[in-house]
Amino acid sequence: MTQPVSPPNPYGTDFWLGGVPLDLDPSMRLTSGRALLAQNIVCRLSTPRGSVIDCPNDCLDLRGELSDGMTQSAINALFGTIRSEVLKDNRVKDCVATGSYDNETSTFSPTLAVTSLYGPFSLTLEIDSVTVKILNANTPS
Repeated sequence: MTQPVSPPNPYGTDFWLGGVPLDLDPSMRLTSGRALLAQNIVCRLSTPRGSVIDCPNDCLDLRGELSDGMTQSAINALFGTIRSEVLKDNRVKDCVATGSYDNETSTFSPTLAVTSLYGPFSLTLEIDSVTVKILNANTPS
């Protein structure tokens, strides 16, 4: 019996998003693999719920979740919400969300430890009410 041939790039290929705000790279370079999955997770966490027509119950705009004086219980709840949202991607097997919130700057810095179908990686973001920055995307090939 013939074994199915797996595609050379199981995550596909897309244009790399870079800069602040996240936008297409002017050089139009491409990305794939775990880096593409990390990029998709960032988009999933910075897009308002209901704005993706094919998935009206997906996405979470973390910028809108932040407010001055967030309590520790609200921050902990937000980690659970992030985990639930990331797990909606069928390429993700598990996700652990940790991080911190700075009350003075109203800046949220989540770190995600993601286990994907093709191995683990970490992703650290810095989010305020306006911007989402990728601080670290440890996505080995």
